Amino acid sequence: MTNELTTRESTQHVLAEVLADILGGGADRYRPDTELFGSLPELDSLALVELIVVVEVRTRGPGAWTTGFGSIDVAKRRRIRRAGERLWQRRYKNDASVERMRFDAASVNFEATGRAVVEYAEAAF
Repeated sequence: MTNELTTRESTQHVLAEVLADILGGGADRYRPDTELFGSLPELDSLALVELIVVVEVRTRGPGAWTTGFGSIDVAKRRRIRRAGERLWQRRYKNDASVERMRFDAASVNFEATGRAVVEYAEAAF
């Protein structure tokens, strides 16, 4: 259980740093209880700046059979897109400040040393 918690906290820290790098501000501004960080079911993270960016974040440990990107199969992409479409219809369809939605993906692979290797793909699906 301790390893899972450590991995989750490490992932949250890495994700906060990626969001801060992309959107600006300090990493402490991106907390797990915010929509930007992923408080919406099925949507790991999203950003709103004339563009809604939905980010699917997948993590893998040193013994994983596939990368984080490799674990985003067709069914997962379909669920994320449906969740994004529902979000668009319910909250942003009539919002003039939002022009479009993009689906990105991030892969966080933990090496045996505990070091996190982050890969990021814009418009991944």
